[in-house]
Amino acid sequence: MKKKVIRWGIAIVILFIISIIFSLINMGNNRILTRTYIDNVLVSNLTQNEAIEMLRSKYNAKKEKGVTIKYKDFETTLYYNEMGIDVDIEAAVKEAYMIGRKNNIIINNYEIIYSYMADKVISLQYTKDRESLDRLIAAVEAKLPGVKQDYTFEVVESNLVLKPGTEGIVIETERLKDRILGTIEDLNDEDNTVDIPVKQVQPDRIDVQNLRMAVEKSVQDAYVDKATGVHKEQDGIEIAMSNEEIEEMLKEKKDEYQIPLKITKPSKTVESLGDDLFISLLSTFTTNFDSSNTNRNNNLVLAAEKLNGTIVNPGETFSYNDTLGQRTVEAGFKEAGVYSGDGVEIGLGGGICQMSSTLYNAALLSDMEIVERSNHMFLTHYIDAGKDATVSWGSLDFRFKNNRKYPVKIVATAGDGICRVDIRGIKEDDDKTVIIESKILEYIPFETKYKENDELPYGTEQSIQSGEEGCVSETYVTKISSTKGVEKTLISKDTYQPLSRIVERNT
Repeated sequence: MKKKVIRWGIAIVILFIISIIFSLINMGNNRILTRTYIDNVLVSNLTQNEAIEMLRSKYNAKKEKGVTIKYKDFETTLYYNEMGIDVDIEAAVKEAYMIGRKNNIIINNYEIIYSYMADKVISLQYTKDRESLDRLIAAVEAKLPGVKQDYTFEVVESNLVLKPGTEGIVIETERLKDRILGTIEDLNDEDNTVDIPVKQVQPDRIDVQNLRMAVEKSVQDAYVDKATGVHKEQDGIEIAMSNEEIEEMLKEKKDEYQIPLKITKPSKTVESLGDDLFISLLSTFTTNFDSSNTNRNNNLVLAAEKLNGTIVNPGETFSYNDTLGQRTVEAGFKEAGVYSGDGVEIGLGGGICQMSSTLYNAALLSDMEIVERSNHMFLTHYIDAGKDATVSWGSLDFRFKNNRKYPVKIVATAGDGICRVDIRGIKEDDDKTVIIESKILEYIPFETKYKENDELPYGTEQSIQSGEEGCVSETYVTKISSTKGVEKTLISKDTYQPLSRIVERNT
């Protein structure tokens, strides 16, 4: 028995000595253990810096391309910054490197030996903004061919024009989100293209009572309240048919129904309240545009008309999209250049981002609280990097909150090649002087992309889009007041993608 105990003791000592020797041998190894993966990328035998560089290179290549989503002949690209996508590569690499290093000698040795027999997988931790994805997908859905159309209505003079919906497709949003995130998280997937899953659905049934509740309003005179500010006038609207009569009308299948309305006009309007509420110019900002571009000029003038005279009460949040409404032909918008994918394409309402950018700067200069603002995908020619504010119906909006004591009025004009926005109100004792400064931290070079065009003479090529550099910028706001002195704040750090040079050729 005594000899058996001695033999066990000797075996333990030998095992301990071997473990120490094994640990000493591996102490000088600064590389990640064999058969170690970060997601599906093999990082075995790499240093931490080598692993970070490799993963960052793969991630940046995918990020630059964005995710292309397709349905039949329709396709568009969603970019990582729009989707709120980011990743912590350094943390995953550190976790992989610490395998066989973070515990005691026995456990570390076991992990080292085990690494030769089985794979070890570390997961990258992605930041994902699923709400931003929801908004982007909703905007994409509106552009799909054959999409379901729900019923619409609008008040035209003394009639309610009601258009029934049509059967069509809708995007299976959760499935698409899973596909998008799946290709983002697969660093070995160089394609970055996913098909849009859809299903066929019927339009929403017209609920007459809900329609009545949505349309009918009580007449309201414009008035001023010291606590809540200026309240706009409102027409009284009443549907001049019973629910039963409307239901009977809807039994006859039509493309459009005319329902008579009873309109009651208010006795007092905002204009009749006088300009005493807006006697002071709080801020002004201008940008220039090419007035010879007829359609873009039309859209800017229309945007100015819709903005002009808008009153924002204390504590109220202004929405650019809500104020302009959906950009449609019926609303008067025309097709002009918009940024999308690799460059400029034609879209309804092209140019209105110049007005939202002009308003953004006027809002900053009047010390408004910026609630929502996004930079363009590419640099714009009418304003410096970091000072723009892009908008898109259903996804990106520009919003600011009136954090002043009194209401303010937006005065907007567009003409003779100049966009101008004034914000008027009442001066306050603690008003600040505001200075906006932006600087470019680095430039991002553009690439040249080639497209085959067999209509060109063989061996020739032509440039159809000039390339432009992208950049990373920072924007600061400096506020100067008699009570708080000088305060300088970083308000945004923006990345603008390079605009590819596109060349058609026949090879």
